[in-house]
Amino acid sequence: MQFQADMLGIPFDVPVINETTALGAAYLAALGIGDFGSLGEISTNWKLRKRYEPAISTDEREARLANWKKAVERCRQWAER
Repeated sequence: MQFQADMLGIPFDVPVINETTALGAAYLAALGIGDFGSLGEISTNWKLRKRYEPAISTDEREARLANWKKAVERCRQWAER
């Protein structure tokens, strides 16, 4: 997750419950049958486990992204042979 925060240049929040797809479906079903009054009420259940802050400079991020793009291009050329 630290890598994600670094490459995106934004904080990355990890929830306590990491199976958010199933949880979201359950919350929407509960909303549909009236167990919750609104999406806002559901959002109060969200809890933060950890926040990752970007830890590299903009120059470092840009250099890493440039290298990644070079690697992707090389792979494309290799795959076309």
